Amino acid sequence: MIPFGSYLPDLPALENPGATVANNVIPRLKGPDGGTVYGPLANTSITGSALPSRVLGAFSCKDYDGNSETFAGTTTALFRLVSGVWDDVTGTAYTTADDETWEFAQFGLRVLATGFNDAIQSYVIGTSTDFANLAAAAPRARHLAVVKEFVMALNTSDPTDGVVPHRAWWCAIDDPTNWPTPGTASAASVQSDRQDLMVGGWGQSIIGAVGGADGAVFKETAIYRIAYEGPPTVFGFYEIERAQGTPFPNSVVNVGPFAVYIGQDGFYRFNGAASEPIGERRVDRTILADIDMSYRHRVYGVADHDQHLIFWAYPTTAATSGNPNRLASWNWVTGDFSVSDGLAFELIFPEFPKGLTLEDLDTISTSLDTLPLSLDSRAWTGGRRRIAGFNGSNQLVTFQGTNLAATLETGEFGSPSGRRVRVNGFRPLVDGGTITGLVRSRNLLSESLTNSVSQSANPGTGIVPARIDARYVRARVSIAAGGTWTHAQGIEPVMMEGSQR
Repeated sequence: MIPFGSYLPDLPALENPGATVANNVIPRLKGPDGGTVYGPLANTSITGSALPSRVLGAFSCKDYDGNSETFAGTTTALFRLVSGVWDDVTGTAYTTADDETWEFAQFGLRVLATGFNDAIQSYVIGTSTDFANLAAAAPRARHLAVVKEFVMALNTSDPTDGVVPHRAWWCAIDDPTNWPTPGTASAASVQSDRQDLMVGGWGQSIIGAVGGADGAVFKETAIYRIAYEGPPTVFGFYEIERAQGTPFPNSVVNVGPFAVYIGQDGFYRFNGAASEPIGERRVDRTILADIDMSYRHRVYGVADHDQHLIFWAYPTTAATSGNPNRLASWNWVTGDFSVSDGLAFELIFPEFPKGLTLEDLDTISTSLDTLPLSLDSRAWTGGRRRIAGFNGSNQLVTFQGTNLAATLETGEFGSPSGRRVRVNGFRPLVDGGTITGLVRSRNLLSESLTNSVSQSANPGTGIVPARIDARYVRARVSIAAGGTWTHAQGIEPVMMEGSQR
């Protein structure tokens, strides 16, 4: 067997130990031979009504009884999802710039939202009707996080100092509505203060509780570890990375024991004390070259804990209006990557689905026969967090559709003796779906690849026929959209050595 192996597009195709193409699949686990096993990636399905304009941020959380709440923001308004329909819960009209994003955080039952151009907004679950300004003394901010018993703002603006993109500022302990003047006795008495982090450029992201750290600040070219120390300093900010940081503020994903982010030169895992590369000699050069840097704020990362995957949606130069049109996925157990070009989003985010009654289903469709999903789908039941997003029509979508058309391609191989090889076909090791395949070949590395005719597998032998005589060959396997399959492992080639010419 020749396993597909890890997706390694940064390496030369010849004798590549992994896959040169892994499209519309997800890396699942390692096979007994060490090769990567891939699974299907589902298409999206619409689960909520459309918002009136492009979505700049979304957030989902639960109250104390386990009931789910989902919010989203546009340039001028904030919305709450109620029975599949978006309810406008705007306090006052907002002026969020199109190149900014709405960020959210939850402190108890209080949901906080910031779009930077306006005051930090507050919505108390079970009490509020609309969002309202959090506190007159609170700064405006681009980023928010809960660190220990504090709400911490990063990249702030206030009437006295204006915009200070390297500033971290936190509220009174256990009270997000109290932001006393920093440096005063009243601020010290409630452990509220601020700190300017002078190294590394703009503050790009802030997270709480990662690895053994109380939190972390990601800047453009530096990372700070946050440690709660109590009065008088309250928090210590320790620069632990100067060679790393991120130009993609929404790429940082906190898994708990570690966070993952896209840095200046590739993908990294951060354990609270140091970063290690995870995409080096794998995908770093390929994916970074693919991202449209004009829309780097539209690179969104989300964790799928059920499958141990991180997904990043990102825009390429071919994207419409800068919307993400490609997904990269990384399995944090196996360390393997894959990509997808079959989906397009405005953004992706982690959602706690709210269960719907039969009456609620009328908001999706008035006919059970035309519902986009089966009544047995967990999309209707609520429960554990899942990945959701918004499509180009501003509609809420989830990965609950049928499987996308998938393509996998082996590395390039030839005869160990240097002879040409004669390929009569290969058997794709895929446990279902409608499969076709072809062989790609060339005689010189400087030549373009020649594709054989794509053919279906023989129903009796499972072999995709081909008649190729060449020095270097690869096998491509295509799985049709909508098929049911679970694992794609590799191929069994039917070939022999040819001549020396």
